[in-house]
Amino acid sequence: MKLLAVDEGLRRIYYKNTDKLMCFQEDFEEQFNAYHCSSDGEPSNEFIVPILLMQTLCKPPEETVLAQRFNAWHSYVLKLGEPFRAYSLGGRVKVESSEENT
Repeated sequence: MKLLAVDEGLRRIYYKNTDKLMCFQEDFEEQFNAYHCSSDGEPSNEFIVPILLMQTLCKPPEETVLAQRFNAWHSYVLKLGEPFRAYSLGGRVKVESSEENT
């Protein structure tokens, strides 16, 4: 997956995977969700990213607060080693297995 851009204003980090545009959006502080995006960069439906795909992400340079938060979250998720859907609970990140959500 190729890093395309960090959009601090929209709180999104864009990637391109083969021919598909996707982003991780910080929906709440230190909580990111992954989205497929339209060609103009607008997120569509949320989706779960397999841990294998997370391992191929090129982390953005830590030049912005958003990039720093994403990199910390990304490292945390990789330690879990399973498909995930993350969200914030009282300032903490909870991760659910995708199997629990089906």
